[in-house]
Amino acid sequence: MYTGDPTVRHYNLLVADSGLKNNGENMEDHIPPQAPNSFRVVLDLNSSQKRLDNVLLTALREQKENINLKNISRTDFKDLFKNGQILIKGQRAKTSSAVAKGVTYVDIVGFKV
Repeated sequence: MYTGDPTVRHYNLLVADSGLKNNGENMEDHIPPQAPNSFRVVLDLNSSQKRLDNVLLTALREQKENINLKNISRTDFKDLFKNGQILIKGQRAKTSSAVAKGVTYVDIVGFKV
């Protein structure tokens, strides 16, 4: 659980195949499909944030499931955005993308655990 930033309640890290199935009966219907060959970070925010890059980099530094992303340099992290490897709902994210309050699913392509 990440607790360093008071605006972030927690984040969850899910590996490539979460095993969740959309059957029209529960909340899983609202979980977007995970991009192939990706590492998923689920951000749950208490308030909206102006920039995705700051929140995501902090969450990656705190997680333990993917050592390569935990230790990624700021330059390499920005290159992930530049190369279109950071996705929200399957759409390419920008470093300056705002993040809404609540749950946001972020997929980082090329970093499957």
